[in-house]
Amino acid sequence: MPEPWMLFVALPIIAIAAVVQGISGSGYAILSVPFLALMIAPKTLVPLITIHSLFLGGAILVKSWRHAQIWRAWPLFLGGAIGTPVGVYLLKVLDPTYLKVWIGVVIIVFAIALLTSGGWKLSKERGVLIPIGIVSGILNGSIAMSGPPVILFLQNQEVEKIHFRASITLFFFAQNIITLPVYAMNGLLTPDVLRMSLTLFPAMAVGTVVGMALHKHVKEAFFRKMVLAVVIIAGVVSIITGIRMF
Repeated sequence: MPEPWMLFVALPIIAIAAVVQGISGSGYAILSVPFLALMIAPKTLVPLITIHSLFLGGAILVKSWRHAQIWRAWPLFLGGAIGTPVGVYLLKVLDPTYLKVWIGVVIIVFAIALLTSGGWKLSKERGVLIPIGIVSGILNGSIAMSGPPVILFLQNQEVEKIHFRASITLFFFAQNIITLPVYAMNGLLTPDVLRMSLTLFPAMAVGTVVGMALHKHVKEAFFRKMVLAVVIIAGVVSIITGIRMF
């Protein structure tokens, strides 16, 4: 069981991240992992967040699945299925320090570019969906932060809020379904992981309910800026946590 001081810090982080995910369909792992990694070992934290994300995504999908763009989601999922085992292998064998710093730099550069320029919308995007899914799967398996590649791409394509939220939630949900068995096969779903995920689950559940209630009140322009701001924050924290591990 985590120490009391860890719970005092972790519970609000989990709740806030869940609120953001409830609103936007993304942000739970992006916001929670960099901060929680300061006090929870990656091999415990990553499977824990994946378990939470599966339940969180399922709750959002109950009301939003009709708006999901399947033609976008399934190639992303296929790529994610290819990349996830690679990411899980990296989680087992590599020091995540350098990966965290590199990911953080790339995330910030692309997110700021989208904020300032409006992006470079692709007229034919089907050819890049699977590669984006592969990158997302590698990040999902290794550091439970699969969101940035997909979020930045959908933002670049100016996908409407209602379709963005539903499509990205469907993708994450399907990806997590295949990720958890891979964790289990690699011995990463330990009793400690399951106990800690249950301990933090109420904060995630409350945050999700609040976020889903707030979603309909968020305007499109603010939604887009909020999503990119979340990604930039995640990139900054990823770099900071990576540097602290040197």
